[in-house]
Amino acid sequence: MFYNAFISLSFIITLVSFPVFSQSCDIAGIWKHTEKDVSLVLDTSLQTIKVKQHSLNAGVEGLTVVKNLLPDVAQPNLWSGDIYSADINSFVPVQLKSPDCTTLLITENAVSKKEILRLIRQQ
Repeated sequence: MFYNAFISLSFIITLVSFPVFSQSCDIAGIWKHTEKDVSLVLDTSLQTIKVKQHSLNAGVEGLTVVKNLLPDVAQPNLWSGDIYSADINSFVPVQLKSPDCTTLLITENAVSKKEILRLIRQQ
């Protein structure tokens, strides 16, 4: 009887612990633009992505690229936010997805999913 109770308790602990393994990546930190010599700082507490370093334009360092960064509570490794668009001098909604916790894909929206920006976690 003790053995059956132990097995049942172990099974319950396993089920309760399972969601921990499907949690979102911790995306806070330094990210590199894949096509330019640009480093960005992603700060989850401030819900922003800001320019840390830009080799061709030091004047943009510190500027906000993404604001209102929030995790999607229903889907791990998916976030929403607003990215700055120089074309319209305003922020537009985007989705952010990290398929492997080392890559961050920023896409236009849930419908088109057109990639705007690809970032790689800086080591």
